[in-house]
Amino acid sequence: MTSALLGGALLAAGPAVSGLHPGYVPGLTYWAARGQLAAPAAVAAADVLLGYPFLIGAPVRIAALHLRVGTGGAGSSAKAGVWRMSGGRPAGTPVAAHAAGTPTTANNQTVEMPATGLLLPGWHFFGAVFTGTLPSCVGPSGNSAEIAWLIGGTPAQMTATPVSGLSTPFAFGGDLAALALDGAAWTAVTAGVPALGFTVA
Repeated sequence: MTSALLGGALLAAGPAVSGLHPGYVPGLTYWAARGQLAAPAAVAAADVLLGYPFLIGAPVRIAALHLRVGTGGAGSSAKAGVWRMSGGRPAGTPVAAHAAGTPTTANNQTVEMPATGLLLPGWHFFGAVFTGTLPSCVGPSGNSAEIAWLIGGTPAQMTATPVSGLSTPFAFGGDLAALALDGAAWTAVTAGVPALGFTVA
């Protein structure tokens, strides 16, 4: 049986970890976000990987990633992936990725992006990259400290609008499935980070 170290405790990669999550049900979709979600807002930028940390509380094999579009963007598409975290930042190549790109042109749609992988208990980074005229998407609330306490930020960001995620340059045409994030240069952002969900295989 494999295991993962989280918060100083050894967590078995078997049933749900007590106190973190009751377990993921096959076929259902879950937000990779906690607390209040922000209303749809324009995605911060194209050709930039935008994301945030999320704690996986039980082993889960996923079949797809999702995001929620409010207003679609002409000619826009999205790719998304999930990375493990190390030292407070994303690391390695994705454990699950949608590298083909899926249109985000329609209004009020939930975009499904096929992506398979096994997520073990611990912290992961859920990120997406866009191209075209940027859509608006539901995202983590920028009025909450939920993300800020996980990733940090400048003193100004801590005292004004809390951060809602991290960004690093990545051209949409690149191979997201091979994107290694070790040593990437990250910038904390306060708005325009899309929230992602996942469907359990």
